Amino acid sequence: DRKIINKDDYYDFLSKNNFLITSFDNKTINQKINDLLMKNPKIIVIETGAGLINLFFVPKKILERIKIILLNPTLWKIKKSRIYKIFEVLQIKPNFINCKSIIKTSNLDKINNPYIINLESLKEELNT
Repeated sequence: DRKIINKDDYYDFLSKNNFLITSFDNKTINQKINDLLMKNPKIIVIETGAGLINLFFVPKKILERIKIILLNPTLWKIKKSRIYKIFEVLQIKPNFINCKSIIKTSNLDKINNPYIINLESLKEELNT
């Protein structure tokens, strides 16, 4: 299953940079949107995946003032994916952090393999 190998370092990095770590698992779409509106983030760091579809339900005015940084495992080839179409439809240009995929299976589902977040790249992206 897809997971972040350096998750502890990643969470530590986010905490040190005053990010609030939030999970939207097991929440309704209304709860997700309300949480987002209440927190009023300037930056969102988000994992590539089906959860990005939730962005369709966030008012465009809100999305336009948020810098979106997308964690992009190298095997996803995100710009060729249906997920990237979400950003095109919403007319949002996310910033990408390419993350090294670690292939642990030989099956066809290589995109769901673990990956390592390049924290240096994330740091640089936050400073731009």
